Amino acid sequence: MSCEIADAGSFNDGVANPGNSCQVCNPSQSATEWSPGAPCNLCHDAAGTEGICSELGICCTIICEGTCKVDGGQGTQQCGSNSDCCGIPENICT
Repeated sequence: MSCEIADAGSFNDGVANPGNSCQVCNPSQSATEWSPGAPCNLCHDAAGTEGICSELGICCTIICEGTCKVDGGQGTQQCGSNSDCCGIPENICT
């Protein structure tokens, strides 16, 4: 399956938007528009600033110092200082 994105072309399932790595071709969601990719993946905005992908497919560039506790403290990863940026309200920046 693939997506036919206006002004961008044809992309296979799972291919990231070249202009926004937080969006992917996901024909099960939309075959004509970019869909949000997995939240909390690292990304870079148009200025090259590193950030974290939100659930909405937006690159959040506000990063907390340190790590966030994920899944009730069962692991850690770098995450946005806005606790809901990644769409996982359990994330607590330390």
